[in-house]
Amino acid sequence: RLAFPLAIIAAAVALAERLGRPGAHLRLAGLAATLPVASMLLAAGSVLLATPPGYRLELMLGTTWRTATANVVLLSLPSLAAILRAMKQLAPTRLALAGAGAGLLAGAQGLLVYSLYCSEMAVPFWGVWYVLAIVITTAVGSAVAPRCLRW
Repeated sequence: RLAFPLAIIAAAVALAERLGRPGAHLRLAGLAATLPVASMLLAAGSVLLATPPGYRLELMLGTTWRTATANVVLLSLPSLAAILRAMKQLAPTRLALAGAGAGLLAGAQGLLVYSLYCSEMAVPFWGVWYVLAIVITTAVGSAVAPRCLRW
């Protein structure tokens, strides 16, 4: 359960660092950031395909589906603010993309904290609600970055 956010953190640190520098190449860092998410979605889909149809919804919803995504996003916001503040010192040129990288890193950090206390153990739950939380945090970072990172 902790491997997923840790893998994203490792890749997102490299991605955010590259996005903070003008003219840095992103190919490998961008690919590395998408691999953990793609792996989680593949694993969740595989588990769902192997599960009888009557139990699939139960695996995806778990018991905390109503609050999991919101909690991860809320846990990520302080980290997002700190990362954007630090990223401004690096002089990024692609502001929305840099904000997305910061949001990805912050979302993974919030997810790591949340994962330590969440009782859900179903991979489809992680594939739906954890990935959704990271996508939302990435979108928030991309949306606020043009204002926050402007020099």
